[in-house]
Amino acid sequence: MKSLITAFLLLLSLAPARAQESKPEPQNYLDLHRGVLNPAGPGWKAIMEKLQQKGDAFTIEYLKQIKTAALDPKSAALVASVLDAAGKRLAAETDATFVKQIEPWLQSAALADITCDPIEGILPQWVLKKVRENLDRPGVRAEVTRIRNAPAAPGKGDSLMAIAATRAKSYAGRILDAASPDAVGGAVIPSAR
Repeated sequence: MKSLITAFLLLLSLAPARAQESKPEPQNYLDLHRGVLNPAGPGWKAIMEKLQQKGDAFTIEYLKQIKTAALDPKSAALVASVLDAAGKRLAAETDATFVKQIEPWLQSAALADITCDPIEGILPQWVLKKVRENLDRPGVRAEVTRIRNAPAAPGKGDSLMAIAATRAKSYAGRILDAASPDAVGGAVIPSAR
């Protein structure tokens, strides 16, 4: 009986991990970043440890908002460790790894926007700017064009992820439009024809 109870408790302890794994990747990205700015919040240390393994260029920008002087030494060291690990990944980034990040970034930004996630005020603008600034890197323009021109996802068109995919496509179009020869300061100026 004792081993049955132990097995049941082990199964219960694994349930949150399985639930996290079953979420779409954009939702995982938002979940990881949502609690970052609240060091007193529940699970902050666990979030930071995951970001130490998975943090990216956005993580670095986002963490700059934390006032580390106000943190206890352990928390400040954890922030520094996450910044260091993400910085090393960023320094080792190749054109190919940058290209692989574009679609997940666009989808995460779109999901943040349509769900009014707390990071909707920074993530979509950051993604649009970051990708736009890197359009001349090999493969970036082709990937953004592929995303913009991709057919609608099969399945329920009203599902949250389908709506996010449609928004990501529109973001890709905005990036390409802002980079066109007719664009001035990020706005497309209609031709006089």
